[in-house]
Amino acid sequence: MKIGFYGRLAADGIRKNKRLYIPYILTCIGIVMMFYIISFLSTHKLLDVMKSGGRTMKEILYLGWWVIGIFAVLFLFYTHSFLVRRRKKEFGLYNILGMGKRHLARVLFFENLMITAVSIGGGLALGIVFSKIAELAMVNVLRGEITFGFSIAPLAIRNTALFFIGIFTLIFLNTLRQIHLSKPIELLGSEKTGERPPKARWIMTILGILLLGFAYVTAVSIQKPMTAITWFFIAVIMVIIATYLLFIAASVVLCKILKNIKGYYYRTNHFVSVSSMAYRMKRNGAGLATICILSTMVLVMISSTLCLNLGAEDGLRSRYPREIVFDVNLGIETEALDGDRQYFVDFLTEASSTQGVTPQNILNFRKAEFPAALSGDRFNTGNNEFGGSADIWVITVIDLQDYNRATGSNESLEPTEVLIQTNKEKYPHELIIFESIGTYRVKEQISLSFPAGNAELHIFPSMTIYVADLKSFIEPIIQSDLEEGMQNVNLHWNYAFDVGGDAALQTRVFETINQRSSEMEPDPDQDWQWFGVEAMAVTRSEFYGIYGGMFFLGVLLSIVFVFATVLIIYYKQISEGYEDRERFDIMQKVGMTRKEIKKAVNSQVLTVFFLPLLTAGLHLAFAFPLVSKFLALFMVNNVPFLIMVTVASFLVFGLFYILVYRVTSRAYFKIVSDGERE
Repeated sequence: MKIGFYGRLAADGIRKNKRLYIPYILTCIGIVMMFYIISFLSTHKLLDVMKSGGRTMKEILYLGWWVIGIFAVLFLFYTHSFLVRRRKKEFGLYNILGMGKRHLARVLFFENLMITAVSIGGGLALGIVFSKIAELAMVNVLRGEITFGFSIAPLAIRNTALFFIGIFTLIFLNTLRQIHLSKPIELLGSEKTGERPPKARWIMTILGILLLGFAYVTAVSIQKPMTAITWFFIAVIMVIIATYLLFIAASVVLCKILKNIKGYYYRTNHFVSVSSMAYRMKRNGAGLATICILSTMVLVMISSTLCLNLGAEDGLRSRYPREIVFDVNLGIETEALDGDRQYFVDFLTEASSTQGVTPQNILNFRKAEFPAALSGDRFNTGNNEFGGSADIWVITVIDLQDYNRATGSNESLEPTEVLIQTNKEKYPHELIIFESIGTYRVKEQISLSFPAGNAELHIFPSMTIYVADLKSFIEPIIQSDLEEGMQNVNLHWNYAFDVGGDAALQTRVFETINQRSSEMEPDPDQDWQWFGVEAMAVTRSEFYGIYGGMFFLGVLLSIVFVFATVLIIYYKQISEGYEDRERFDIMQKVGMTRKEIKKAVNSQVLTVFFLPLLTAGLHLAFAFPLVSKFLALFMVNNVPFLIMVTVASFLVFGLFYILVYRVTSRAYFKIVSDGERE
């Protein structure tokens, strides 16, 4: 046979099965496009000139490159199995009619070659076209400057082409393996494979319920954000395993239960759908579980990263109480707390005046910071207590006089009383006991935010303690540390102020202070170890590099996962439509009307395809406490806002899911009713 014959046979096979191949090829094109776009952006020279924010975005995109790559391998292998299963009967017929397996291999080679060429060529073409839009979106997320011009990344094109050529080659070899190991008679009957009488798998069902219950309880019960990091991935793995077990095993048990409910089962629409599902639920269950997991991933990613991006500015302002923050480390000598800081004030005022501004809205306070291990209501500052990170708190102590001056309050305290303000966790006790200095009564847990700044940055839970006299409070702790050969306490003086201008002006003031500080002569009367300056405008790029970068990657990954979800739903409808067509054909011959067929179809589709959406919503609801604790580490503490975004994300995704259901259910109905129009 001539080579051209195999090519025509391959093209004819794709054309005759276009209902299966066109969605697959379109999805391949979409994944190739997204892979190229991420490769293009991760190597873009624009990120190299965007300082810290660009570098952070590059690292996040590089992580996304690996995620999409791994997902592409797993997903394309999984979806290609739908095509192979449908074509096996055709290949078996070719084999019986005299075409050897080596000839089938040639047909498959040309099919795979055509799909590879169209997928990679189309994906790269669309990727190049849409890369500029993605670039503009990325720059907008990073709050960078828009640049005009169009560029192509040859390295990204090469990497993308080689990567997907490798994937399609592996898919081709795997298909050859299946054909080689199958006998012609097995290929002819491949579509009937797996239709065995269903058995209720009670052990798998119980194991799935226990795993899911444990994951849910874990997600709800965790209170510490640092613990959330450890348990998040463990809970995700348990939920994935439990979802597959429940959809595969519990679905069969559900069908058995429905069969025993005579009032429900012996109806035209329910009888056909329940009987059909019961015989194929092992294969259906795996597909439905995959749809559920992908839907949950999309919902969690979109809701959490959207909250991060929208909450970036709030987090930035929590971190920086003023536009310029000047921090002086005073060491551990408490006498330094009483020092005269006019030297620094004059320096900052003079440096600011060179840019035509005067410090305003000044924040001036002293503080002590140290870590402490919490056990009940008892804090210990010894290093031997720092093994369990979940019990570590970062303590900031501020003098009440500085608090009253900064907030305009008029609070008063006894020597043994304190006011406290916590971040990420609420302190549950009425007393605070320090091993080094004694017991203090919590007069009040205040909600009025003192702009100390650093408390929001700590990944550990933190507590700001306002005391009647900072010096007398902190001296025993420092002395105790020195006796044990440790130095956990750091004394600081903060001077923060606004300049009343835009980001460019803030940056110029910051650069001036930085430049002049390197030339500043040490004053022998000043007792300090080092000092530093930060500006909110300068750090904004880093914030948006992290927050915006995660949101941008979340959107890109969500698009890929939505592609996958839609294709799996479509293939399930199409493949099951072909399998059910003979059954419905028999039903029509014995008197079942098209109206009754449509009711049966709706019953089956509603039962099968809305179960993953509802389960994904349940997963999302129980994951919410864990996700909210995780986001607290990124200074996103607005829980009502997070709830609103999560609910809105689910509703939008639900509408999209319903749209996909309506389109695919029509395709299913057309197949089981022999393609006739309604």
